[in-house]
This record gives sequence, C-alpha cells and structure tokens, in this order.
Amino acid sequence: MPDGYAWTSKVVRGRDGCQIAERWIVDGMSHYWLGGTTDPAYAGKFNDPKGPKASEASWRFFEQFTLSGVNSACRK
Repeated sequence: MPDGYAWTSKVVRGRDGCQIAERWIVDGMSHYWLGGTTDPAYAGKFNDPKGPKASEASWRFFEQFTLSGVNSACRK
C-alpha cells in the first residue's frame, strides 16, 4: 500500500473449498483499528488510516455466510 503498512493475509478453507477463516498480519502497526478516518481529532487515537480497511475486509468475509450456513456461491 503506498504510504501505508505492508500486510499479508492467509485464507483457511473447509473440506468443500469454501473460506472459513482469514488471518491478517499488518507489519509495524500498533494495536489500532485498521483504516478509518483521517480526521486529526480521531486518527491515531482509535484507528490507523495507513492500514488496510478492516471494515471492508470484515464485510467481504462475513457477507458469504447466511443464517442457514455458507452461501452456495462461496468464494473459492
């Protein structure tokens, strides 16, 4: 990411090939929420806008699930 942290992610898949977990490692970042506002009143207190956007990554992961289980079109 230009002007941001380097990061890697690892996807874990179930027997059917569908994603069941994802692990993100962000190099050099403290314990803040990834991404978020660049407003100086908040940035650096609760979040780090130089990191990947955790809200978007979380949404991409969870949107594949339904109340009855994994969507039939799970990400492979």
